[in-house]
Amino acid sequence: MPTKYAHTNLIAKDWRRLSAFYQDVFGCVPVPPERDLSGEWLDKATGINGSHISGIHLRLPGYGDDGPTLELFHYGSMPEHPAVNPNTPGFSHMAFLVDDAAAAARAVFENGGSAVGELTVREVTGVGLLTFQYVADPEGNIIEVQNWKKLIPQTEPDIEGEWRKTGVLSDKTKIIPSRQQEQESTTTSQNDKILVATVGLPRSGKSTWAVSQALHGSVISI
Repeated sequence: MPTKYAHTNLIAKDWRRLSAFYQDVFGCVPVPPERDLSGEWLDKATGINGSHISGIHLRLPGYGDDGPTLELFHYGSMPEHPAVNPNTPGFSHMAFLVDDAAAAARAVFENGGSAVGELTVREVTGVGLLTFQYVADPEGNIIEVQNWKKLIPQTEPDIEGEWRKTGVLSDKTKIIPSRQQEQESTTTSQNDKILVATVGLPRSGKSTWAVSQALHGSVISI
């Protein structure tokens, strides 16, 4: 049977606020009319007596005027939403493909959202280089902002420049060749807070770069 994806439903405490968020941050477009639904037919459809729904559909970006929508609905009576983490069974998050994952994450934060995880860069073998971050909208629903790049052989300065552009490396970052690593190992102490993201890159020998973000600056082993 012919099938076409239609919409994803998101139940909101304040659907107007979430509608503004998804329009401002991700460019979703309202699809009139606004919904104000109730009646015996809705009770039968939802299995909830006395149900009353208000909300709107937003056209998701990238698929034209006939693409799928995000259905933002608010019920007149709703239970509290349980906490959801990236590993919670069931629907966990939606994802948006963006030109700049770091900039998209900042836009989320500037519009009332929050961080779930950290900006991460990782090669997915056979697919490309993924830059992504799990964030949350103003009501805590998890969103992934992601960017993919096809990998081609690059020089170390090329890759360093790409990481600085995405924000993985700060201006304080120091590049320490492996031959100097042992001599300068005292740069990071046991008290330093280290965050490590490992990315396999298709350079000669398919080497791996480890990025270590220290408390007082960054060190990269090459």
